[in-house]
Amino acid sequence: MEISSVSQAGGAFKLSLKGDPALLFKVGEVLRAEVLDILSNDTVSIRLKNEVIEAKTSLPLQKGATLLLQVSEVENGVKLKWVGAPPEESSIKNVVLAALNHLKGSRLSGEELKSFVELINRLPAPVKENSLSDLNRFFADIESLTGETLKEALQSSGVFFETKLRTLTVKLLANGLASGPSNELEKLINNDLKGILLKIKNSLGGLEETLRKGNVKPDAVNTTIDKLLNQIEHQQLVSRLNETFQPFIPLIWKELKDGELTFKETYEGAQGERDYSVTIYLDLDRIGKLVTSVLMQEGSFYLRFITESQQFHDLLLANTSLLEKQLDACGLRCGNVTVQHEAKIELKHHTASGLDLIV
Repeated sequence: MEISSVSQAGGAFKLSLKGDPALLFKVGEVLRAEVLDILSNDTVSIRLKNEVIEAKTSLPLQKGATLLLQVSEVENGVKLKWVGAPPEESSIKNVVLAALNHLKGSRLSGEELKSFVELINRLPAPVKENSLSDLNRFFADIESLTGETLKEALQSSGVFFETKLRTLTVKLLANGLASGPSNELEKLINNDLKGILLKIKNSLGGLEETLRKGNVKPDAVNTTIDKLLNQIEHQQLVSRLNETFQPFIPLIWKELKDGELTFKETYEGAQGERDYSVTIYLDLDRIGKLVTSVLMQEGSFYLRFITESQQFHDLLLANTSLLEKQLDACGLRCGNVTVQHEAKIELKHHTASGLDLIV
């Protein structure tokens, strides 16, 4: 389909979709699009709604440009109006995100996490009576992970710790219980990973001699506690800056080298409808990197898998119909399932959508 000239904001911009990404478009909806590549004088490759789409346009575009497009028609082909460029992101925000990304390498590796759990298990009895023994329940094992245990891990990940404290403070003030000890406060601290880590750090000074007698180096425990706290605070900052929810879940999984989990809620269209998405990034020993993204839009679920392993790609592709049937059996409407193979995948750690990837 030819696209009419777009020389100023408000001009028509009709997309020529490559393949069938099964995207849903609503009149009035404003979309953010990124120009990925200039294919020819009048053809560009853009990322729109987390899909790569080929479009013809007479608007001179630059690679890397970001556009705001409004859906004006969907009946006879999708037509969009160019409504300008999105506001520039704060340079301070970009500097902070770049710094956070640089510090990301200082977090605990999967091997360090496993070693720390083993350390907790062999602590001397007097120390186990302390809060250190309570840490075990926050380290989820992949074999025992269920929907319910994952929900608990997300709620207790430490990312919401200060929010929980504020909520409890407001409640206590409203009930006239602002002073004195509170069982609710103790319960809150003991059921939150950040809370329990801060509690342990505060009490480590009095346990140094006991730790040494048990052949455990106090500095090793203290350093690991600091790394765990730093990782939680890293996730809190990134979540706030990107307007996403990126929890820290210390998952014990032999195959797992690295992983990230990102949740995002977006508002689309004139009615302000809500879309929800989650991206799961895994770096596994045998199959390499795998990205799974799930978008819930208008009651339907859109799934996308990107894998570095050709063999795993073929396995996923052969079982997409089974996955659709399983979703249907659970009462979930499947909109689309796509499987892609990429030789090299890199996670774009700081994104606006929570789903964007560098592939």
